[in-house]
Amino acid sequence: MVLEMTQGAESTAGSYAEYVRLAEEYASGDGLQAAGGRLLLPHANVEACKNFITWYATEKDRLLSMESLMRGGEAYVTKTSPAGTPNVFKSPDVKAHLKDVW
Repeated sequence: MVLEMTQGAESTAGSYAEYVRLAEEYASGDGLQAAGGRLLLPHANVEACKNFITWYATEKDRLLSMESLMRGGEAYVTKTSPAGTPNVFKSPDVKAHLKDVW
């Protein structure tokens, strides 16, 4: 049981790290263009999140890890945002967009 808990924690930490890395890569590149030159991370609002998903899905190899990325993003926002802050990854608009892209 301890091994399972440790593996889960490592997996979650890896998902957080991967999400943060990709969110920063997106926000400092294509995300700047989509936001009119403003630095806007994917978890900032629904439109930024949808643009991030579209950007992420542009490479076929990435589609295999889309579910993992979404879980990592959702967990990251849940853990790092103040209580009561809406989690854009749980938004019906984001989920509908994900179905369209995936």
